[in-house]
Amino acid sequence: MLFLSSLMDRLMRRLGRFFSIRLREEDGQTLMEYAVILLLIALAVIAALTLFGGQILALYNRVVGSWP
Repeated sequence: MLFLSSLMDRLMRRLGRFFSIRLREEDGQTLMEYAVILLLIALAVIAALTLFGGQILALYNRVVGSWP
């Protein structure tokens, strides 16, 4: 679970940086479009990790276990 937690942390930081850059560059309607896209991406990632989290963790452990 630590792997998924750090993955989510890195993803949210990158999305935060992306959004903060857009806040400075854009205004009005375009800013709202970015906010909606960001929300949809975050929801999709959360849903995917919720549905496939166990399988992703098992795959990760199998790959790491096969390294010399």
